[in-house]
Amino acid sequence: MAVYQETGMPAVSLPNGANHFPLQFLPYFDKFKRIYLWLDADDVGRNASEKFAQKLGSKRTVIIDSRMKDPEGPKDANDALRRGMDFKEIFEHNARSLGDKNLLTFSDLKEKVLARILNYEELSGIQSTQFNFYNKTLKGFRRGELTLITGATGSGKTTFLS
Repeated sequence: MAVYQETGMPAVSLPNGANHFPLQFLPYFDKFKRIYLWLDADDVGRNASEKFAQKLGSKRTVIIDSRMKDPEGPKDANDALRRGMDFKEIFEHNARSLGDKNLLTFSDLKEKVLARILNYEELSGIQSTQFNFYNKTLKGFRRGELTLITGATGSGKTTFLS
């Protein structure tokens, strides 16, 4: 773990990734009233941010998600630094407290829906080589989803699945 004070604020770097936070460093954070967590903007980073926020105190911890408003935003603080981005602006526009997790605004939904529409290929699953109508309708079999094929007796379910 490294501590940087070049910005006027201490910063802690996790050299071994989001899932490797040494517990012996938790007391170090007791002296801070506000803690900003900025981990990778992927599912692993977001999940780890929420776990860290709960351990550090959800009322004093703010999570930075640099891709909250822009899917093409930096994946982490290092990426933002290399792009020459304004950290103050990122902190003001891409921060949320853990208490805000279940609160969505219209603009949050609008951005997410637009991202799904524009990036539908990323959300596509395993494509059927035989049934193009299935690919067009359901975008294939997607991980984490359950597809049910139902119908009356003799309607061709088994034939379809075979």
